[in-house]
Amino acid sequence: MQKNCMRFHMIKGDNHTILFCIIDIVSEKKIGIVGYLNTQPIHKKIEIGHIWIIPSFQRTYANTETNFLLLQYAFESLKYLRVTWKCHSNNINSRKSAERLGYKFEGTLRNHYLIKKVINGTEIIDKRNSDFLSIIDSEWEDVKKNLLEKLK
Repeated sequence: MQKNCMRFHMIKGDNHTILFCIIDIVSEKKIGIVGYLNTQPIHKKIEIGHIWIIPSFQRTYANTETNFLLLQYAFESLKYLRVTWKCHSNNINSRKSAERLGYKFEGTLRNHYLIKKVINGTEIIDKRNSDFLSIIDSEWEDVKKNLLEKLK
């Protein structure tokens, strides 16, 4: 694994969301944002989301290492049982990214959210279907091994 390539700086936190700025240690460049969402300590589960990485770091080690570190903390330090990933059903890149990281598709929540858009000055309400994926504690060691292999 590339050692110490990423570090995080917390930029927002509340009862259920913690957002981090992703910083590339080599360049000291702020390269993106990621968060723990929908934290539920009593049920030992959490979601990783709000992931955005600047274009020059997309399709590099940045997303893999960022997610590895967040997953490792969730499973090994917090001893959580489940980590989820949620994305818009139309966001094929996000779903493929989650699957590449080791998340397993669980299903789609239809009409999960209503999204307000403004197009040419006209407000439009759109329905969002959300794909849910997860990694559970019994899968973590295999997922960890695969991610470490990717980071070599």
